Amino acid sequence: MRVTLAVVLSAAFLAFVSNFLHAQDYLTKDGQLTHQLKVVQLQGGFAGNTGVQYTIAPDGSWTSESIFKQKATPKNKGKLTEKDLAKLGVILEKYDLAKLPAKSGKPPGANPHTITFEFGKLNASLVGQMPPKLDPKNPTGTVESRFAGIWEGVVGLLTPEPSPKEKKDGQDAAIKKDRKQIDGTWRVVALEVDGNKVAEDVAKKLTVVNGSDGTWSLRSGDEEANKGTSTSDPTKKPQTIDFTITEGNGKGDQCLGIYELGEKTRKLCFPTTGKERPTEFSSAPGSGHILVTFEREKAK
Repeated sequence: MRVTLAVVLSAAFLAFVSNFLHAQDYLTKDGQLTHQLKVVQLQGGFAGNTGVQYTIAPDGSWTSESIFKQKATPKNKGKLTEKDLAKLGVILEKYDLAKLPAKSGKPPGANPHTITFEFGKLNASLVGQMPPKLDPKNPTGTVESRFAGIWEGVVGLLTPEPSPKEKKDGQDAAIKKDRKQIDGTWRVVALEVDGNKVAEDVAKKLTVVNGSDGTWSLRSGDEEANKGTSTSDPTKKPQTIDFTITEGNGKGDQCLGIYELGEKTRKLCFPTTGKERPTEFSSAPGSGHILVTFEREKAK
């Protein structure tokens, strides 16, 4: 009986240790992957499955391929650095790749979206109507969030860093697009100053006329109160805007704000002069933040 119990306990212990190592140690002692990693994302449709496939060899060499009707076409290739492989190991450990179920999710009636991970003998897939989303509050709390975490982590490592020129070109294009969209007259529909809401009838007397060159004019009824210039960066998160008063009360003052821009609505949050840029759209008492919501006025 003692021998049998010892054998059982030994087997259980070895199984525990094996599972623990398999779940935690995705890299060899010299920093390579213990197995090839393949990540596939497919979207079903009328024309069949389309998507992308990434394959990472143990030494960090990787390829990406586009998939259409089960045919893979090479897109890109490269090699992860030692630091990137270490980051990948952390991602696989954090989201516990080895403990993901072989099959999870609920197949939709049509156009399924599937993510599959292959790592050695492990094969795990998630199916649903939409791509999985990472839960920022509890990223490892659900299977869906863990799939999203691994997918986003792998894609982030394999997405080439844009060159300084590409970044600048992308930023310039985004600024041009935003300025074109912001051009016109916007009426204030909600205004909050340092946690105090301004009466709606008072707020709605205010309008801002924006130019596509970054100029602006604040009006109260038919009277112009201030004029100024602005620079914005829609590539930041949250999007940032810096504006200067060139005429009117506060001439010469500068403010650092954040903004959201929709087709017909716009939100702006900024502090009183000399304070740091807000990090969220709020105006708590004592913050000194001004929170404004605009609606675009129809052209007459």
